[in-house]
Amino acid sequence: MKNFLFVILLILANQLQAEDFTSGGVRYTIISSSDRTVEVASSNQSAGSDGSTSYRGDVTIPESVTYNGNAYTVIGIGQSAFVNSAGMTSISLPKTLTYIRKEAFNVCLGLQEITIPRNVTSIGYDIFSVTLISKITVESSTPATCDYNAFQYPQLYNNCVLYVPAGSKSKYQNAAEWRLFNSIIELGPEPGLLDGHEYVDLGLPSGNLWASTNYGASSPTEYGSYLEWNQCSNIASSWGESWRTPSKTEMNELVNKCTWTWTTENGVNGYRVTGINGNTIFLPAGGFKMTMGGGAQTSGEQLYYWTSTSDGGGFSYALVASSSSISSSSTYNTSLMMCSVRPCADKISSSVLAIHNYTIAWQGEDLMVISNATPDTIIRLYGVDGTFYPNRVNAIGDRVEISLSALPEGIYVLYINNNRTIKIYRK
Repeated sequence: MKNFLFVILLILANQLQAEDFTSGGVRYTIISSSDRTVEVASSNQSAGSDGSTSYRGDVTIPESVTYNGNAYTVIGIGQSAFVNSAGMTSISLPKTLTYIRKEAFNVCLGLQEITIPRNVTSIGYDIFSVTLISKITVESSTPATCDYNAFQYPQLYNNCVLYVPAGSKSKYQNAAEWRLFNSIIELGPEPGLLDGHEYVDLGLPSGNLWASTNYGASSPTEYGSYLEWNQCSNIASSWGESWRTPSKTEMNELVNKCTWTWTTENGVNGYRVTGINGNTIFLPAGGFKMTMGGGAQTSGEQLYYWTSTSDGGGFSYALVASSSSISSSSTYNTSLMMCSVRPCADKISSSVLAIHNYTIAWQGEDLMVISNATPDTIIRLYGVDGTFYPNRVNAIGDRVEISLSALPEGIYVLYINNNRTIKIYRK
């Protein structure tokens, strides 16, 4: 009878054991078969073992995975899930994630930065032990609940910088575990779009908007195109009439009114330029090229950016800077030099705008109207903290009305067809 009972209990134990499977090279554990949820499977290794898991290079965890014909939502990272993945250089976590178990990224020596998605509300003990991580970005304006010493190693040894959403810095400074970070930087509002190119408002007296990228670049850390000075006037023809090469006066304002910090981002040297309002742009140190040919010179060490201002004698003004000096009063031979360009634009002040082929106007202070909207137009309104406001957008014939009445003061982001943005100030 005892043996029979033992067999029954053994069968039940096997039935209750979590089921694992592999998808896209990542091992998952089914958390709930009825809810169709999984987590990245825990590892049997210890942080001090000499072994290494199979996770290497750039790892992406999707929002859902398929097993036996069923789709499962990825909601968590299991205990020690990536332990000893020294060859993993980056990881992208899904927005469906709600928790990260303890020691999840221990001994991941190739991991230097990570973004924690907005829906993560629980973080376990010591998740980054023995790592070189130097940048943690959180998307939620509400600090997740953390176990004791959740970030012990980044806080004490790596000079890790914590980046938090706009308006939430004080919350993190007062939250358990989060407040131990020596450097907490509040991110500015998401950049807007002008003629299809991202801009950042740095709060300058002129009101100028500065592009997020160099001319010819697709990301802030790319060098972009090296132009002869006489090509600078052609920027509007490809970027749109709103954009131009900054004048010497406008470049001087950028130098004198902003805080410049020499730094390295994504392996690229350059200056992080912080505006009066705390918003920032990054200027990569792309060096320069000569018109007679050859590769970029002094790239990684110096940055050269044309202005539109000539001295009238075959020389024009440019911004030139290194880790130890910044000057916007230097002149260079326009027939010999090829430099980068960071476009700028006038502040958007009109109450009627033509953006992305839509006509946008205000009716009073609480109602924005977008005309020329078609049935397939997708318009969504979000707060900068990610809050979605579906009841504020109404389609009426060939126009869409966005109601801001009763919303609190602040900055909101309007997404048009999910890849174009307009920043709205609610005062």
